[in-house]
Amino acid sequence: MTWRSLSLFAMLALALSACGSADRMTGASAPQYEAAPAMPEEAPATGGASAAPGDGASKVVDTAASVQQTERMVIKTATMTVQVNDLDAVAQQVLTQVGGMGGFIVDSQTSGTDDYRRVVVRIRVPSDRFDALLEQIKSASVKVSDLGIKGQDVTEEYVDLESHKKTLTATRDRLLELLAKSQTVEDTLKVNEALNEYQAQIDEIEGRMKYLSQSASLSTVDLTLMPVPSAAPIVSADGWQPMGVARDALRSLVEFGQGLASVLIVLLVWSPVWGLVLLAGWLISRKLRGKAVVGIAK
Repeated sequence: MTWRSLSLFAMLALALSACGSADRMTGASAPQYEAAPAMPEEAPATGGASAAPGDGASKVVDTAASVQQTERMVIKTATMTVQVNDLDAVAQQVLTQVGGMGGFIVDSQTSGTDDYRRVVVRIRVPSDRFDALLEQIKSASVKVSDLGIKGQDVTEEYVDLESHKKTLTATRDRLLELLAKSQTVEDTLKVNEALNEYQAQIDEIEGRMKYLSQSASLSTVDLTLMPVPSAAPIVSADGWQPMGVARDALRSLVEFGQGLASVLIVLLVWSPVWGLVLLAGWLISRKLRGKAVVGIAK
């Protein structure tokens, strides 16, 4: 096996090892990445410089310095519920203000009727106009029922991703050099495999960086508009109507009389039946009392 092939295999082994370390990356929080391995000193055909001692420590220091020098990236979100006098007018006013600030409406929903009507809007607005939008909504409302503001600092994660991308890109470029100098089909396939894995990681990192950048540049406001509850009057608008009360009472009396008359009519119609029952009961009772008197006399 030639010296160039040995160097190629050493390079591929280190590259694939770095791929395995990077696979543990997670996008939800600021990950800790391992730097891609430096090219071995025994591979002069690649044209790469050998890694100097202390490179890992210097990269950690460089990352910390980059975080301090980079403008803070904070993802701002707010949840706001307000009461307004004119629901439709204020909703239209908010939409106009958002458009004037360079923002846009992600979602808008209207539900309920009268005092139970609600307008729920999700707003995206440039981060530098976030506070101004909240103040304008407050000034247009009668009462702020609920307000919650959150901020997530993603500066460290972004800088870490950027640093790791540079390392992966440098290794990918050196693999491209190896690919151009490979002389066998086997070498070409191995280099291509490593290149694909590195490119996939670079694409994933670029996607995460784009998401963080866009999220930090546009803040989100979840706004709920609701009308001011109307107070119930002490006296009904129709007023007190004594004639109506008397009419209702007379109607109730008539209905009671009709019900009583109906009961009497039913009893009268059924009088032969319940009359015979009462007569039979009286005769039996009398007979029993007569026997009781005779028994006492004896």
